[in-house]
Amino acid sequence: MKVTASAALVIAGLLSSASTLFGCVAFLGLGVPSSLVEVLLELGLIAGLPLYLVGLRSLRWSALLLLLQFGDQWLSSSLVNGSLQPVNPLDAWSYVATLAAAGLVGFASFVVPPRDGEDRDPRLGDAFKYVEDSF
Repeated sequence: MKVTASAALVIAGLLSSASTLFGCVAFLGLGVPSSLVEVLLELGLIAGLPLYLVGLRSLRWSALLLLLQFGDQWLSSSLVNGSLQPVNPLDAWSYVATLAAAGLVGFASFVVPPRDGEDRDPRLGDAFKYVEDSF
């Protein structure tokens, strides 16, 4: 099960990286933000990998922040035209990638125990330590 959690974390890292790279390219095309909604949209597009890397400190916080990023992407894309126009969040692959990364990191945070029975949240390194010990 710990190997599965490690594989889930690797896949989540790749999804977060791809989403961030896509966000950086989109950020170049959007220009200078002129409103708070555009700032939130641009932050939602490029924040995937940094929020995944919060997992170096705590997997649970990383999963929560990735889920909040998904909400930010959804809300800001709904508000970008000036009024609330609900959009389907599962139409864009970057939204799906963010939601999948949040789910995979959340799964790993419940499966991977802290290293050596310490009283703290599990971290990214804890998942890969158990894989190393199993071989």
